[in-house]
Amino acid sequence: MLLWCKKSRPLLLLTGTAFRTDSSVRRAQPGVCVVLAAFFWFVACVAPAVGQQQVMMSGDPVQMQAYQLMQQGMIKLQSKDARGARAVLEQAVAQWPSMPHIHYYLGFCYNDLGEYARAIPEFEQAIQADPARIDCMINIATCYQLTGQPAEAANWFERYLRQKPNSPKAAQIKSMIPALRGQASKKSPAAQSEEDYYAAIQIGGKHRRWAARRMPIRFFIANGTNDKQQPVPGFRPDYNAILAEAINTWMRVGGGKLAAIFVPDANSADVVCSWTGDPNFHGGSGQVEQGTAMRQEQEMPDGSVEINRAFITILVSARDSGLPLDNTQMARACMHEVGHALGIAGHSMNGSDIMFYSEVPTGQPVLSSRDQRTFNRLYQNYPVRAQPQ
Repeated sequence: MLLWCKKSRPLLLLTGTAFRTDSSVRRAQPGVCVVLAAFFWFVACVAPAVGQQQVMMSGDPVQMQAYQLMQQGMIKLQSKDARGARAVLEQAVAQWPSMPHIHYYLGFCYNDLGEYARAIPEFEQAIQADPARIDCMINIATCYQLTGQPAEAANWFERYLRQKPNSPKAAQIKSMIPALRGQASKKSPAAQSEEDYYAAIQIGGKHRRWAARRMPIRFFIANGTNDKQQPVPGFRPDYNAILAEAINTWMRVGGGKLAAIFVPDANSADVVCSWTGDPNFHGGSGQVEQGTAMRQEQEMPDGSVEINRAFITILVSARDSGLPLDNTQMARACMHEVGHALGIAGHSMNGSDIMFYSEVPTGQPVLSSRDQRTFNRLYQNYPVRAQPQ
């Protein structure tokens, strides 16, 4: 729940959670502005015994060829050749359309290629042919989540919980469903197809901006430390450069209307960026964010809302494995949180946007045309200024 104060008093806003800065400090309940984790459990790429036995019993040469193609596709998937896997798996499914294993691996293939809408029917057919594949329900829910259909995602997560209420994943999935329902209640029918998502980045009907007089925005990037200046395990020095490039990317998109400089002291910075190795850094509320952007804002006499300061925190390890993020994962997280710090207070409902409300495991760290148009509309009345050297 994002809190807002009607008078011109500062308020710290956190993506998904809010904290007042006065003496009545309290933690708000988690809201719907949550970056939800994407769940895909990829089984080992080995020949499934049931399918192999079925082929041996049938003696059908067409099925045997389809089975061999499936094995080739599994090997290609294991070596991260999703395009090659798609070619052979599509041949396999054409020859043996009733084989659930082929649909199962083809679903993962489409997921790896970012073709989430095509992955859904493959996982559905895998379940229809083999009802024991209950975990496919999670994959279907995630694909709906990644295509901006939160209501369908929540339905499939709930269906999974009815089948496996004692699953080790149950608690985390339960914590996600209210956020998905909240996203669904706010979604407009044209949310995915509109040229931008400018209307979705308001709080209380108002947009947030850095004032033109505040340019250049001063950024401080901690060198591998958290907000208490303690070293963060798992931090890599190249993360600093990735975060700096994320900031510069947003500045370039602004067309010279915004400017940024990097300062060596957090006390003199407008935006303080730090790192964390603690997956519960946001308070352990059940949310599964890879980072947060907290903005200090003030309502001005004319009714506009200005950003006074911002604090970005990025988790350096992947939540599912605990391993350090690779450069692509880190770039996505940094670009998303920098967008929040610069005034994009809400989320997109389109999975191709960097500001999509959910983590996209195969998404590229680039700003979509919708991201760019939204940001340009936010600062469209600002004068063009020379970028600092």
